[in-house]
Amino acid sequence: MVNLGRINIENPILDKKVKFFHDYFHYFLLDSSKKIDGFPENHLTYLEKIMERIDNLTKMQPSIRKVIALWLDENEFDTVNDEFSKKKEIKPLVISLKSQIKNTKSFDLNSFKDNCNKIVNLVNGTEGLLGKQYFNDLLKSQISMLQCPHELEHHKLEIIRNSRWMVAEFIRQGFDEKELGGLEGIFRRLVNFGQLKDKKKARKAAFPLPEDLRSKKESPDFEAELEKYLEGNHFELQFQGMLNSLNIMEKADLYFRIGDVEIDENTNFEFEYNNVTFMTKDKVPLENLNAEDYLLEDIKKHFSFENIIVAKITSEFKSASISSKRLKMKFQNLLTHLTIY
Repeated sequence: MVNLGRINIENPILDKKVKFFHDYFHYFLLDSSKKIDGFPENHLTYLEKIMERIDNLTKMQPSIRKVIALWLDENEFDTVNDEFSKKKEIKPLVISLKSQIKNTKSFDLNSFKDNCNKIVNLVNGTEGLLGKQYFNDLLKSQISMLQCPHELEHHKLEIIRNSRWMVAEFIRQGFDEKELGGLEGIFRRLVNFGQLKDKKKARKAAFPLPEDLRSKKESPDFEAELEKYLEGNHFELQFQGMLNSLNIMEKADLYFRIGDVEIDENTNFEFEYNNVTFMTKDKVPLENLNAEDYLLEDIKKHFSFENIIVAKITSEFKSASISSKRLKMKFQNLLTHLTIY
């Protein structure tokens, strides 16, 4: 029996398929899986890489041509067997890309770019590479196969394939593998669906709600809106939390400690440069931080060292760790342009 939150799934076939999905989703997040199956890719990851390679080209280069030809030979662009590439509106475009990339005598770069964009829009909607239609289609397919009466063996390969494509899409959209599978990972958050039925826990539940409902958590209308939401199929709503997670963009002030700075301990300042605020440690608003007591103590220690300054930036992100790494690089570049007295 699978227990997802407080939803008991007594059907042994469904039980087995859900566990299988869970295990393969996490398998494709592991570093060890990349040694066997390679880095998880999907239609959009390949198309995005192709478009990046040709973005600033005025003429197709032989080395780039070979790489793109290899990508177009992947199973995702099999116009006979692949669920996306064999669609009647997509198939001729994929065939055209394959034909164009092999034609060394004449190559219309603009036509090739246009066909790539058309495929992206057909697969992922009018938002192009930023859209969520592709993931939504994968999720619907996965939910359908999980809920159907067939034994696992009937859909085994499709569940594995969808799991890989879904992991690839999370990563492509800016999520970190370790965060997706860690203690606060996506399946862990889905488990919190049961808390939505407890009025005392619903507002603080970690389950990823749709944005229109999530934005009302502090509103007096939240309970009524939540009750309407929970009228839907609970199994489907629970797994739609994966799409909700993909749509969530977090926003926070990130503080970075910069060490080995020669600064008088009696000096204090705060100034902004290129959207980054630099300050002395006394300017860090420790009293306003929303954190557990034991974490507050660690944070205070972190900013108590001598010869440091602090950099703050307000950032929107999918992954805190990826955003942190990217912003650290930005700070390092900015610091080369600053002289602190």
